[in-house]
Amino acid sequence: MNLFWIIAAVGATHIITGTSIFERFRNFLDKVSPSFFGLLFNCPTCMGFWVGVVFSIFSPLIQTYDLNFNFNFPTFNYGIVIFLHGCFTSCICWLVNLFTVYVDGVTTNIELKNEIIVENPLDTARAILNENNN
Repeated sequence: MNLFWIIAAVGATHIITGTSIFERFRNFLDKVSPSFFGLLFNCPTCMGFWVGVVFSIFSPLIQTYDLNFNFNFPTFNYGIVIFLHGCFTSCICWLVNLFTVYVDGVTTNIELKNEIIVENPLDTARAILNENNN
């Protein structure tokens, strides 16, 4: 696997699970099958697994790396590689999503603190006093 493969898989997973391009499709699946497809298409970890599987199946066609097996059961080994690529992609998508949620939370918290700090405390106190006097 190379860096391009990883970034493409994370990007595809993000496009499917978190952008407005697929929002109507995700909403439709939430209504049709909320307990399976609705969850699958809204979960970066779950969808990351299946994106990894699809990328792994088509990787010999796009030649991102070489699948040379010197074992007795190449079909079985190919299946293991596909499964492991799905697991790997799922893990990477989970880590990227975790990082994204963390950064979003930190920046939102900073924005809220800035709003509180930027507000003029004297004007706020006057407004509170005027409300209490009325």
